[in-house]
Amino acid sequence: MYLVTLLFLFDTLHTVVTLNYAALFPEMYTTLADRAQMSSWRQIFAVIGAALGIALPPVLYATFGWGAFALFIGVVTAVTLYISLFGSHERARQANQDALPLRAALKATFRNRSFAAYMGMQVMLQFAFLLIMAVIPFYAKYVLNASEEITSLLLGATLVVAGILLLGWGRIATREWHLYLVLHDSYVLDEPNRQVMSRLYISEGTFNRTRRRALRALAKALAEYEAAS
Repeated sequence: MYLVTLLFLFDTLHTVVTLNYAALFPEMYTTLADRAQMSSWRQIFAVIGAALGIALPPVLYATFGWGAFALFIGVVTAVTLYISLFGSHERARQANQDALPLRAALKATFRNRSFAAYMGMQVMLQFAFLLIMAVIPFYAKYVLNASEEITSLLLGATLVVAGILLLGWGRIATREWHLYLVLHDSYVLDEPNRQVMSRLYISEGTFNRTRRRALRALAKALAEYEAAS
């Protein structure tokens, strides 16, 4: 009962804090490229935090005891959370807008295909992390006969590798969004090519190749749409 109560309180308070914190993300980063890049950095730091949270506890509570360990974790969590608030801000234009009613907000949310795709990937991501954190301790204890310290090191090493790979995938995702951004900024916003290249940090040759790829993809999509209709 004690464990269930603490888990309930933790998940409730975590949801209250994290829900509002995560809701600022689409308002602070409005372009797809910025969101892809910042999302990858968020995941990297989350993995680093998870790795430290797994590797350090056995050393800390074995050295200082459970009371001092709990106090240390509470202080570190509070300090880092409040530090992050200095960089978290809501845009004035969005802050002054009226919020949608609950029914309208739910309807708009579930009709948003990008959000549905994001939620699907987020569910798979969280499932993968939980699976790793649940399977590795059993594997280390009953197959490798490893100690708690070795188990923590195995989990930490796994998460560190995941963080390194997330950095590479973030760059790949950002480059793929260049196809959309080049066409949108050049033809919809009618911005000069130099301005688009400067914003995306790409050379003229890369810009021309990206624009050709984007035009071919657009032509293919239009042809498929005409064939289907």
